[in-house]
Amino acid sequence: MKVSYNWLKEVLQFDLPPQEVADALTAAGFPVEEMTPLAQVPGEVVVAELLDVMPHPDADRLSLTKVSDGANVFSVVCGAHNIAPGNKAPLAKIGAVLPGNFKIKKSTIRGQLSEGMLCSAADLKLDLVQDGDGILQLPLDAQPGQSLAEYLGLDDVIMDVELTANRGDLLSIRGLTAEIGAVLGKPFALAEPEEVKGEDSRISVQIATEDCYRYTGRMLRGVRVGPSPLRLQLRLLACGMRPVNNIVDITNLVMLEWGQPLHAFDADKLPTPEIIVRQAQEGEVMVTLDGKERKLEPHMMLITSGDKPVAIAGVMGSLDSEVDENTINILLESAGFDPVSVRITGKALGISSEAGSRYEKGVDPAVIGPASHRAASLVRELAGGRVGELVSVGQEDWENWTVEARLDDINSLLGTDIPRQRAVALLANLGLDVGGAGDTLLVAGAPRRSDLRLWQDIAEEVGRLHGLDKVPSTLPQGRLTLGVRKPHQYLEWQIRDILSGCGLQEAIPY
Repeated sequence: MKVSYNWLKEVLQFDLPPQEVADALTAAGFPVEEMTPLAQVPGEVVVAELLDVMPHPDADRLSLTKVSDGANVFSVVCGAHNIAPGNKAPLAKIGAVLPGNFKIKKSTIRGQLSEGMLCSAADLKLDLVQDGDGILQLPLDAQPGQSLAEYLGLDDVIMDVELTANRGDLLSIRGLTAEIGAVLGKPFALAEPEEVKGEDSRISVQIATEDCYRYTGRMLRGVRVGPSPLRLQLRLLACGMRPVNNIVDITNLVMLEWGQPLHAFDADKLPTPEIIVRQAQEGEVMVTLDGKERKLEPHMMLITSGDKPVAIAGVMGSLDSEVDENTINILLESAGFDPVSVRITGKALGISSEAGSRYEKGVDPAVIGPASHRAASLVRELAGGRVGELVSVGQEDWENWTVEARLDDINSLLGTDIPRQRAVALLANLGLDVGGAGDTLLVAGAPRRSDLRLWQDIAEEVGRLHGLDKVPSTLPQGRLTLGVRKPHQYLEWQIRDILSGCGLQEAIPY
């Protein structure tokens, strides 16, 4: 999984360089395979304010601009049309070397002096979404003269973490910060979002399949779809996701943050406000968001509206319910689906998605509702509109289990002598409640960590977080006995000797 170093730092409030964070993850059993910068933007690219924009006297498609970095004013010839006095934009000063080894020099363009270059997102090799082509528009509160890399957080480092198949919880900032925090001795950090209460959503939801254990939906009315703020877009880019628009970007951000996939439907494109989760019927077809017609089979789970398929549950939505620039009302989905069903469906259809990769490993059922609240709050903040109440059906009480582990067994398995206080602290930093007394640890299972079921699982967690490098080297203990062949084994070897003596060769196939 690709993750933003700055995002981890923001949640955990640490002051460690990226390499030490990578070492902490590696020590916990999750190696960081690669670390790369988010963008290669030199310090000579700064925030600038446009003071004046005039037509070029000898070129219809060029403009003469006066720009300020807060200390000096520069004359810059520009070919973009999305500029006006008062705008803030990136200015590459003379001497700057842009991505692609493009060096900025003082030049004369059609008879006019140009002392730098106003940059677009493409010039900086940033795959951002803006209202139109042209110069990268910065927020008006950006301070002229500030390094663009510092202002936008382009000095971020992308960490590519190798995860094991049983740790779907680590496909999120929530899970990764829990791991890093436990290694660093910090408590579980990410606070649960506040519940968002809203008006009547005026939708109904029904579950008609055993492969969906909970489904929630809510209406978001009167939203304005457009590009997301630059910082949100850059955060997605750092995690390997392409920005689309503010609504889709919010669902992706919350998925990355909490590990819970979300889906946004254009509510006005749905046949009815009645959602039914059911199995597909023989012969049903649906065109998915990638523009391909999919032939559905009865083992596949669908989200339907008015009996029309509008999404393949946990895999991909339909093209004709997609959120676009004309969307005004949204139905926001947050649900829990059976991992095996999602995995089989995705494989059968040849669809690999970020949502599917999380569902098939198992998501934390306890954050289905909180993730919806978090997304609704962000939509209200970034896209406006009115938030509807959360409509929920299905299971809302989750399995409670306790794992009993004896400290003597843990130390015997690990070859260590870890005291109880240390073991309890390590598990508590993972967000696990530990009870019991004396030699016994009673660890309360958490939906986020459904992989912890045996005392050996608890021993592994204690060993990982204590530090496998701290486990002493010891010789194996046990009685040594002399090996003796049994009578039938002697007979086998005698037969082999006789047959090989007769010139035969023995073949042992698989």
